[in-house]
Amino acid sequence: MSNNLLIRHISEALFQRLKSSFKLPSFLMMCFVFLFCTSFSTHKFYISKTTIEYNSRTQGFEVSCKFFTDDLEAVLSAESGQKVVLTNTSAGQDIESLVGNYVSSHFKVWFDDQPITMSYVGKETEADLTYVYLEFFRSNQFHVCKLENTFLYEQFPEQQNIVDVKVDGFTATLILTKIKSGDLIFR
Repeated sequence: MSNNLLIRHISEALFQRLKSSFKLPSFLMMCFVFLFCTSFSTHKFYISKTTIEYNSRTQGFEVSCKFFTDDLEAVLSAESGQKVVLTNTSAGQDIESLVGNYVSSHFKVWFDDQPITMSYVGKETEADLTYVYLEFFRSNQFHVCKLENTFLYEQFPEQQNIVDVKVDGFTATLILTKIKSGDLIFR
């Protein structure tokens, strides 16, 4: 037998042996386990979404901030020096105060160079998201809105904060980062 023919014969025999020992169900099971384990890994992007919307019925602005719960808990834990669990109902008022103070100190709004004082309304947590609500009352007439949003930058430098402003059919969206944490909206 020539060397080429011998190599071909050995290769075919090896392939047949591997083919017969390969079990499709075990391969599928390995794929399922891999996908299952990786689907529960922590998210690798850091983003929050804030919406400021004028409510003509109440003649005020409603602000909603949406966070990944684990990110907000990490920042509040680092800031307070103790583990914060936002779903912990026994901590009630302490958690509400902590969240309200954090949001108020990291989200600022000015209309026509006048600073806006917002009132903390509350928060709700569902699954892996936490919603924080604020409000303020003023006229919906303005020329320039200045926004500053520094949510979560101290813990996650790659954090992006999306802010939507909606007033009487006018909508503007800003994407703020640690490098550019504020911007202007002209109306």
